[in-house]
Amino acid sequence: MDADVAAMVEAIEESFGVKFNGGELTDDSRAVEVCNALRLRLGEGVSERCFTSVAFWRLRRGLVNLLDVPRKSVTPSTALEYLIPANGRRRTWHALSDAAGLRLPKLEYPRRLGVGIFWAAFVPPMLIAVLGRGGWWILVAIMAMPITASMLFRALTPFAIAFPAHSQTVGSAARTVVGLNYGKLAQELGPSRERELLEAFRYVVSDVTDIEPCALIRENPRLIDIVLANDGLRFQV
Repeated sequence: MDADVAAMVEAIEESFGVKFNGGELTDDSRAVEVCNALRLRLGEGVSERCFTSVAFWRLRRGLVNLLDVPRKSVTPSTALEYLIPANGRRRTWHALSDAAGLRLPKLEYPRRLGVGIFWAAFVPPMLIAVLGRGGWWILVAIMAMPITASMLFRALTPFAIAFPAHSQTVGSAARTVVGLNYGKLAQELGPSRERELLEAFRYVVSDVTDIEPCALIRENPRLIDIVLANDGLRFQV
């Protein structure tokens, strides 16, 4: 199995609290097939509770308590940028996760900053290789790039304050939260209906790639197609 596909499958397993058998999923497995495998493990939907509503209520309660804002000001369409100021956003985001008792999507570096870090990690080692006239300097450059990138990303972590594209509002964040915490919520509330499981799957995959959630079921792509379509420029931390 492709390494990126394996990483995506691992994220799905973690979020849904399941473990697929070796060889059960392959690079050519399609999105709907993964959902069917999840449904077999989690059982038919019997919960009377809407997982998305539960996640929204918990997020709203946490936001109201942490930010001291009126309850009516937090609706599904409320922009998170509006509610949570950039100053201290990472601290607030972690506190919200603790208050809601749910794993939240990771904040991202603004795209321009992420690309800038990438080039800052890439250009100096390549200059070393060029000025060193090739040879073993190329090996040094190749080894230096991931180390340099890792150091830069770690040093600039406080600047990773952007909300993911799929979680710009409280409502869309709640849908992502359902995906990231589906296994936990299913233990509390019982398996959800098929529609909500499908949506949870879409948002989990969207959280680890840059694929739009709506495209995953409509187009029913292969897992390898999903990772190949991902541009690799999601800078989360």
